[in-house]
Amino acid sequence: MMMKPHEIRDSEKILAYLSLFTDFDTKKGKLVDWILDQIPDDPDIGFAGCSHKDGLRAHLKWAIGEINDIGPISEDKTKIAIEETVKKCFSAVSAPKPLHIFVFPTFDTFVKERMNGVAGYSFWRNTILVYINPVDGWDTALRSTICHEFAHAVAQNYNKMETILDQLIFDGVAEHFRESGRRSEGNFQRNRG
Repeated sequence: MMMKPHEIRDSEKILAYLSLFTDFDTKKGKLVDWILDQIPDDPDIGFAGCSHKDGLRAHLKWAIGEINDIGPISEDKTKIAIEETVKKCFSAVSAPKPLHIFVFPTFDTFVKERMNGVAGYSFWRNTILVYINPVDGWDTALRSTICHEFAHAVAQNYNKMETILDQLIFDGVAEHFRESGRRSEGNFQRNRG
């Protein structure tokens, strides 16, 4: 059975669809297969931003890492942080279509120890993939990551990232967008690694 994404709305329209894959049982194993069973092929975003299911499988295996025990990831805290951040981002920049945000656990030690428990990717327009390990301060890092990846997800509607130079420029734009959000209201923190 497919899960229904949570809708993030303003007073006029849907801003984003949020799919949480944070309530899982590590003892059952096959976490990646369970996630893949929940993600359909969407005409706008493929398989969560990947053109093929095998591409998503490879990315999930790499980003989730070797499965072990982590604390629970609060769905309420995750939803609130993402919803508030998405609304703030949309108040500064509009997108032609709603975003699709996918949240997964990660067991990766680099993300846990050097990224404040949160990593994000946006390799397809209007699509953000976020990985969480619930270490202290992860919810603040989540806000910062969503803001950064929002800039990537929206920019891909208007510009192509074809070269390494394009990617470096867009990463600078995304960092500037995140920093602007942090300075304007003080609720984004820089990930320190």
